[in-house]
Amino acid sequence: RGHGNYLPAIAAVEELFEADRGTSHALSVILVADGRPSDVITDEKFLEHTGEDRHIAVMSWRLRRLQAALDEDMPRFYFFAIGMGAAKEFKVLTEMAEAVDRGSCSLTALSGRAMSE
Repeated sequence: RGHGNYLPAIAAVEELFEADRGTSHALSVILVADGRPSDVITDEKFLEHTGEDRHIAVMSWRLRRLQAALDEDMPRFYFFAIGMGAAKEFKVLTEMAEAVDRGSCSLTALSGRAMSE
């Protein structure tokens, strides 16, 4: 068991997709998680929120901002989330997918360990 930080993954996506501005091909993000994010969020814009709501606010805001930048001329940003484990662990992941126009989230009770056996 370890910590699962979502923000570094989103930051990497933002950096990678920066080079694709102005192109016309579809861009997809697939985020696979096995639990809740454990990022420490200190950005003052989001301090009014607490617990999971703070994670939802910041992650959703970053995905919507990315979508707006990439969809300037045509819709081309897609977000797919996959949660492996107990459904109660994936409120943030589900809300992230719902925050963007072309987002989806699939949850499975299988663990990564069970899938590899």
